[in-house]
Amino acid sequence: MNRESIVGGRFQIVKKLGGGTFGETYLAENIQQFRHQCVIKQLRPMDVNDKNFEKIKELFEREAKALYELGRHHPQIPSLIAYFEEEGQLYLIQEFIEGHDLSKELTPNKKLSESQTLALLENILEPIAYLHENKAIHRDIKPANLMRRSADGKIFLIDFGAIKELAVTQVINTTGETRAATIIGTPGYMPSEQGAGNPQFASDVYAAGIIGIQAITGLIPQQIEKDPETGELVWQHRADLSPQLAGILATMVCYYHKKRYPSAIEALKAVRELKESHSSVSQHNMLTATVIVPRVFPTEVGSELQLNNVRFEVVTLNASGNIIARQTKTAQYFTEDLGNGVEIEMVSIPGGTFMMGSLPTEKSSRDNERPQHRVKVSSFFMGRYQVTQAQWREVANLAAFDRDLKPNPSYGSGDRFPVEQVSWYDAVEFCQRLSRKTGREYRLPSEAEWEYAARAGTNTPFYFGPTITPDLVNYNGIFTYAFESKGKARGKTTPVGSFPANAFNLYDMHGNVWEWCADAWHENYKEAPADGSAWIGDVNDKGSPVRGGSWYGYPDYCRSACRFLNTRINRHDNLGFRVVWRVKRTG
Repeated sequence: MNRESIVGGRFQIVKKLGGGTFGETYLAENIQQFRHQCVIKQLRPMDVNDKNFEKIKELFEREAKALYELGRHHPQIPSLIAYFEEEGQLYLIQEFIEGHDLSKELTPNKKLSESQTLALLENILEPIAYLHENKAIHRDIKPANLMRRSADGKIFLIDFGAIKELAVTQVINTTGETRAATIIGTPGYMPSEQGAGNPQFASDVYAAGIIGIQAITGLIPQQIEKDPETGELVWQHRADLSPQLAGILATMVCYYHKKRYPSAIEALKAVRELKESHSSVSQHNMLTATVIVPRVFPTEVGSELQLNNVRFEVVTLNASGNIIARQTKTAQYFTEDLGNGVEIEMVSIPGGTFMMGSLPTEKSSRDNERPQHRVKVSSFFMGRYQVTQAQWREVANLAAFDRDLKPNPSYGSGDRFPVEQVSWYDAVEFCQRLSRKTGREYRLPSEAEWEYAARAGTNTPFYFGPTITPDLVNYNGIFTYAFESKGKARGKTTPVGSFPANAFNLYDMHGNVWEWCADAWHENYKEAPADGSAWIGDVNDKGSPVRGGSWYGYPDYCRSACRFLNTRINRHDNLGFRVVWRVKRTG
């Protein structure tokens, strides 16, 4: 059609916008309504005997129906103006959105901040959630199908030619499985089940999650790595984001669709809750510029310590590995600036009393975890994460205290991965250098402090409950502890904070890498101190306990009470640590 062409007696063509295999798109003006601009989609002429004709015609008609039904009731879906046949041609006339599609914004290597990514995800998920509420799947969520309106910045979902209602266009295949008859989608944004012809609500969630990862990492989908064993995407080491957002995005793009949010409705809720928590923290910080540690906590360097608040989610499992409860918690922390943009986040651990060790009735418990005994622990600060390779490198480049440190000792690589292949002596040297730099006395945790912090008020084998799953912990998931389903082993470390925290806001206290403790090794807890201090004594000073399990080990090794002896000179690719600091009291 040329510029002079008029369709339907009132829509005058302005210019061609684009075209594809089955249709062309034009910008037009409604000459009967003050020349309001609109978009015309014209189905290309096809031979009625072409095997694709009926299917393409069906998709075209379905897009018109979708726009009519959905566009009337949601402000982020273009409305249908007209749909008709003229001289044997099908035309769809829809609202024109003046602006640009998101492919113009999400360019390679351009990273958005966490707040920008959350706002983007919320805006994208809103119309998708409305689709899902109305039992429809879009099947082609991608940046090119998301238009940002210039007038107000609102994002519109477009191109409903692939939309699919659950109740229609399904066939039964030879195995008796219900699946869609036509595979539609865009590589990189299309999950495995959709590629197999079985799209779900969670398929749209996956595509939106890919866009979120694209925004926060600057990677295009083809650049996002995949774990060859599990099929899961590996991307978190390429992003600077909170564990909470990392968890939301990881859930959105899980390889197996049943592990994702079941629809955009739940994904939108999670995004909004995190966005609100960021907003409330921001408002709190605006109203209260400095949050002071309680009076009994002056620092060694004689200055007041500023604490930040963080809200996070804690999950609880049953013995079958199913999440039965979710709770929102709040914790306080401060950061140590190591230079070059590298920080250590130290979480405030409240003091309290707990039962250390295990009873003989706990599955897989060992004699060295007994006798179970009551321990009173004073308040302290603990590293939110296991010491990372970036943190290690900054401190290793400081002047030596007692021994040299390799800047890059780890077998794996990645700034946000835990440092490993460090001996007990290496970890102590790290603490000494960190102490000298900061003026605070950092050290390894005592066994009592470690177990108290890991349990975070629980008395079950794990802080998640009676068992764990590979969705929550990095361990050898081929093996099970209780009645959970068998999983897979990742076979390597994962970036710190990849899994949910415990109730103290500590991450990876189960799994990833074993963690050195300050104590000397003792065969059991007979005559162990009851004040939370490190148990030194005149025993095996060449060996120390390690806690928490690792990516390589069985699930029972990850139990809060589990402890193993490791020679202090040993270095392994599943052995790391985290640091603690206890404020010196005065007066």
